[in-house]
Amino acid sequence: MNKIKIYILAICLMLGVSKAWAEQSILFSKYTNGYWQIWSKDLNAGLEQQLTSSQMDKHSPQYFAKENKIIFRNANSELFTFDLLNKKEQQILEKFGFIMDQNVSRDGKYMVFARLRNDVLDVSDIWMTDVSKEDAKCLTNESAVEFNPVFSADSKKIVFVSSYKQGKGLSLWIMNIDGTDKQRITNDSSFYVLPSFSPDGKIIIFSSNRTGNYEIGRIDLATKEQKDLTKNNVIDTNASFSSDGKKILFASMQSGTMQVWMMDQDGQNKTQLTSGQGMIRDPAWFK
Repeated sequence: MNKIKIYILAICLMLGVSKAWAEQSILFSKYTNGYWQIWSKDLNAGLEQQLTSSQMDKHSPQYFAKENKIIFRNANSELFTFDLLNKKEQQILEKFGFIMDQNVSRDGKYMVFARLRNDVLDVSDIWMTDVSKEDAKCLTNESAVEFNPVFSADSKKIVFVSSYKQGKGLSLWIMNIDGTDKQRITNDSSFYVLPSFSPDGKIIIFSSNRTGNYEIGRIDLATKEQKDLTKNNVIDTNASFSSDGKKILFASMQSGTMQVWMMDQDGQNKTQLTSGQGMIRDPAWFK
C-alpha cells in the first residue's frame, strides 16, 4: 500500500497537482534580440518558452482564454492578438489609434482600455468595447489623466487610476462597467498605479509610492484599510492575483534587474520566478 501511495504521489508531482494555486504558467515580456517578445513559463517544469518572434515590440500580454489568444500592444500603442494555435498576429480596434492598458473581462465578453483625447492635451479617458465588435464606448469624460482600467472577476466593476480632483498624485477609483457610480477609494497625495481586484472583489492591490518607494500594497474596500505587501528599496509593480486568490504575481527589482516574482496573498513567501541578465516586464497569469 505504501508503494502505491508513493507511486500516486510521484504522478501527481509530475502532473503539477501539488501546486496550491490555480494557474500553472505565466506570461511576460522579455527583451529578446532587439525586441520585446512574449514568453511563457511553466511553473511546474520551470521551462521558459518564447511565443512570439516578429520584429515588433510587444507589451502588456494578457491571455484571452475564450479564443485561445494573447492580446498585447506594440510600441505605438496599437492592439494586436496572437493566436496560440496558428501563431498569427492580427491588429484589432485599429480605428481607435493610440490605445493603452487593455484588459479583457474574465468572461471574455468585454475589453477596457485607456485612450488619449484628441481635443485636449494630456487628457485620457477609459473606454469599453464588446470583444465581438469593432466599436467602443467612452466611460469617463473628465479633464484628467485616467488609465490602468481593470475588470473585477465578476465583470461588474472597473478599477482605474485618475488625476481627477487630485491636486497632486494619482488616485484609485471604481465604477460600474457602464461608467456609472464612480467612487474614489484613495484620498492622499501619493501616486497609486496598476490596480487589480482580488477574485472576490473585496481587495484591490496596487503599486504606490505612499511610503516613499514604489511598493505593492492592498486596500480593503469595506474598511479602506491599507497594508504594504512588499517593503524594500527597489521598485515592486504590476501585481495581480491568481484566479483562486491564493497567490500574487508581480515584477520586482529585488535581484538587481526587473524579474517576475510571486508571493502569498498576504505578502509572505516571496519567490523569484525568472532570472538572468535580460530585462523582463509585464507579468501576467497564463493557464
